[in-house]
Amino acid sequence: MGSEFAADVFDTVNVIVVPILLMLLVAALWVCRQVRNWNLKRRGKIPIEVREVRHAKEGDADLARKLGIEFSKYLAEDSPKPHLVQPPGEAGVSGLAASTHTPPETVQGVFSRWMFHRAAHMPAHAVQLEIVPSDKPCALSTQVMEMPRRRVEAVNFFEGERWRDVIADAGSFCLQEIRRSPLNARHTPRWERWSADLQGYRYYRDALEEAGKGKNEAAIEKLIEAESRESSNVHLRLLRAQLIEGMEGRLGEAIPIYRLCSEVWSQNIEARYRGIAARVNARDEPQEVLGDIKDIKNLLSRRSILWRWLKSHCPGRKHLGEAHYWLSWVMTWNRRNGDVITPFQNKRRIFLRAVEVMEQGVKLREGDVAALEEMGHLLKGRPGWMARYNAACIYAMQIDGQGGEVAKSYAAKALDNLGRVLRDPRAEFDTEWARVDPDLQPLKDSEAGEIWLKSYFGDPENKDHPVAS
Repeated sequence: MGSEFAADVFDTVNVIVVPILLMLLVAALWVCRQVRNWNLKRRGKIPIEVREVRHAKEGDADLARKLGIEFSKYLAEDSPKPHLVQPPGEAGVSGLAASTHTPPETVQGVFSRWMFHRAAHMPAHAVQLEIVPSDKPCALSTQVMEMPRRRVEAVNFFEGERWRDVIADAGSFCLQEIRRSPLNARHTPRWERWSADLQGYRYYRDALEEAGKGKNEAAIEKLIEAESRESSNVHLRLLRAQLIEGMEGRLGEAIPIYRLCSEVWSQNIEARYRGIAARVNARDEPQEVLGDIKDIKNLLSRRSILWRWLKSHCPGRKHLGEAHYWLSWVMTWNRRNGDVITPFQNKRRIFLRAVEVMEQGVKLREGDVAALEEMGHLLKGRPGWMARYNAACIYAMQIDGQGGEVAKSYAAKALDNLGRVLRDPRAEFDTEWARVDPDLQPLKDSEAGEIWLKSYFGDPENKDHPVAS
């Protein structure tokens, strides 16, 4: 009797409790999926699914695989880096056949297929290419979809004489449409937005390619073409000014560009900082430079950043892209680009300390000897690589007019700070700028500095000299 009662209870539990547990498990999985999707959208890290290139002819299989590799490479070289993923069950850049992704008909295989199905339903931008017939040798159709709703965001057709140009056109089109999509636009400030003009982004990518080859003049011409189509994108002008500033004897041409960017978009801290640095290098009027430094220090204050972040949420002025921009200045982890900064450090402190060191350099030029002692206090702890580089330039300028042990002391301090910059793995240090920076010229002329700089940056008079990376 007792065993029959226990069996009845066990059956009742199986009938009632097990379905409830399964329902709770499904509900928990659904909640986890919604939280994951919300987090992806909030962080602005919507991945790009690069699908297998379609083709109608059997002889185009190898060509389709090569085009898929070149297209993925073009997307991966973009900046900031997009998050590329390969949809389950398709051939990707690895060249594996689609059948290798098919799970076996077992319990584990069914579960694996179910996991693939769930992974395919995450928020993403799916990009599909197809080789189509055309009068020209190379032709591709491009389709961008928002997943998992499979809503078509953009479709276009590209043809040309070379596959390289067609892939570049298709890649620029996809990246531009994805950056303009609602999922990503909410994380982009107004001064970094792209218009619907297809050629603007293509000229920008061509400029980056030319600059990577060391052809700055060609890159500047491409950027001018891009600016004519993207008049509100300040990033293009900042890049052009940076290239001009890095060319010897053309510093004066970069200052008006920086000034224009600062006037049009006064909220852009990077534009104002680069403009001040260019004016310091050009030996502009110290009082005017100090006035600009005071303004950017006020802009970098916690109160100013908090106020602008709150204002970007106000009704009528709400702009989530600018809210994310201001939030990135006070966080140690930039969620948009995935850059991890040193603990107890953030972009605001790095730029503020660099500005303060630059301010002491301007005061020192006016004859304020106490600025050297103040700069020594600013360099304690973790001031950041920008402050270190500014200090190296200031110490290098103090070598002029000095001799003996005093000059050696300034050279040693300049080399010490420059060496700390090179040892910082997060330093965005441009060796080409170090070659032409006029502030480092006194250090290059010194005996110790000449040997040290040549060992790191190579001999500018000997083009075959290896340059350390």
